Amino acid sequence: MDEFEPHIIKLPELTGAAEWRAEIERHRAEARRRYLAHLAAVLAELSPATAVETLAAAELDKLVVWTDVASGERCSCSCHPGLPDSDLHDYGFDCTCQQPLEERRARASAWLASIDEFWESDEGRELAAARQADEDELAAWLSERPDLVVHRHGGLCPEQWRGEVDGHSFYFRERHDHWRVELDLRPSGRY
Repeated sequence: MDEFEPHIIKLPELTGAAEWRAEIERHRAEARRRYLAHLAAVLAELSPATAVETLAAAELDKLVVWTDVASGERCSCSCHPGLPDSDLHDYGFDCTCQQPLEERRARASAWLASIDEFWESDEGRELAAARQADEDELAAWLSERPDLVVHRHGGLCPEQWRGEVDGHSFYFRERHDHWRVELDLRPSGRY
């Protein structure tokens, strides 16, 4: 079976890319202007004697807590700014965007070293051997079915296969116990 090899392709500047970037910047500037006005209105409502913690909490809530005007329930769409909902990167305070290049490189090197260390461990070798045994079992199974050719397969979430069966092309995808099988795909102009 052919192994899939990833290729990095640098695409030329797409038509309209400069306009698209300008539009993104325009939206960012407008969002900043509107949120500054929103925050200024909140601050104008608070008295100058308000404690710093109370002031900070009021400002933060006005920026990141958005509720449905009819139900009062918290809005769950992603168009409002919001606080992180996980501790990933220490809630954003330790995000790689906040680290100098040397620290980013050191972390990436340590991460890659930990991956190598895993594959050198007993558990990693056992996993690699189990994967090879699965591949050998699949190769034996396929050798008994000359009408079935698998060009590519793999993945965990989702698992995907491409090949041919009885002269028909197929694509199989399994994700979270849902299977999708497509036979003889041809462009139709529809999904």
